Amino acid sequence: MKMKSAWWVLTTLGLSLGLAVNSTGCGDDGNTGPSGTGGAGGVGGTGGVGGTGGTGGTGGSVDSGDWLGLPCTTDSECAPGTCVAAGTDDPVFLGGPQNGYCSKPCAKSGDCPGVGSICYKGPNNSAAEGRCVLGCEIGPGFSGGFNPFAELDPFKCQGREDLRCQRRSDGDICLPTCSNDLACGDNRYCQLTPGVCIGEEVPGKQLGEICDPMGAECSTGLCVGGLPGGKGFCSGYCVLGGDPLQGECGGLEEGLCLIPPAVPNCPQGELCSGAGDYGFCSNSCAQQDDCAAPGLWCRTIGGTGFCFFSLECPNGQADCAQIAGTTCTETKEGSYCLESKYPLGTLAPESGSGGGGGMGGAGGMGGAGGMGGAGGAGGAGGAGGAGGAGGMGGMP
Repeated sequence: MKMKSAWWVLTTLGLSLGLAVNSTGCGDDGNTGPSGTGGAGGVGGTGGVGGTGGTGGTGGSVDSGDWLGLPCTTDSECAPGTCVAAGTDDPVFLGGPQNGYCSKPCAKSGDCPGVGSICYKGPNNSAAEGRCVLGCEIGPGFSGGFNPFAELDPFKCQGREDLRCQRRSDGDICLPTCSNDLACGDNRYCQLTPGVCIGEEVPGKQLGEICDPMGAECSTGLCVGGLPGGKGFCSGYCVLGGDPLQGECGGLEEGLCLIPPAVPNCPQGELCSGAGDYGFCSNSCAQQDDCAAPGLWCRTIGGTGFCFFSLECPNGQADCAQIAGTTCTETKEGSYCLESKYPLGTLAPESGSGGGGGMGGAGGMGGAGGMGGAGGAGGAGGAGGAGGAGGMGGMP
């Protein structure tokens, strides 16, 4: 998976994004100490009694890994692990996890405690030394429809607003997901992809701007493809659900976590990701051309405009019945169910065709014949007047 560019295919959900990977958790079985050996029977004398069997040995203690993924500022908060603090530039996470991440160095997943934990070696699996990360499981999906403010599960990724359950080929894992620059602390900046705090701002296009999915144009670190013409829009990773006031996607004035991924093997028409799972940031908007139309349109969510899915309405207003407050609106991209409060801007339909040309002017009258002079010939007839110029075509 490339850090600065990625390509995802649109599904029938609209601009829902799919990652074709498998879900396979891994982790060592708990070790136990060796059992004790029974004592030998006594020598049989007259009426002698056999020796008493020995007591089995006590099994060794097992680290459950409950501390993995907890917030931290010092190693003592993570014993027996170590703290990857927000102010560090960790080579595996590619920065510092917001509010810290209890982990430990590892070479393989067998080095990590608990069931489902994985030895993470970075987005490209290329780090020489990994970091143990907490395992998780994508889903269950939102019940009763998508809810960007659904309560987080306290047992998924420690119930943290700043950890997302991310699908990877080696399993679903809890990865750092910073919210905004302010949450990263002084002189630190939130890089939405990979989701950590770093020491320098990254230049480039901002959240929601049109981009080339195969390039490295976005300051957010990710260009989500699938728009007409092979284009995409700048986005970043975020946590679906939770408290919107914690300021994900740069803060409410910038964006919100609204784009759920398409989960492999999910039944058609269902949403199999839920609260605490990874999603993609969508930008705020004041008019329709702030959004990556026709995939996303400006919609009111929680009292603020954000770019989100809508429906086409080729059959008119009846197609918009399931989205309250929308009107079937003609745009340059076709007819869509939109809120009239948001101007179309450059997405307004093309103006009408020009009107017919004006009528040509009438031909000029012939000149009067000249008076004959004494014995003179009659004057020649005047030439016909030139035809009038054709009228201007109608305005567009």
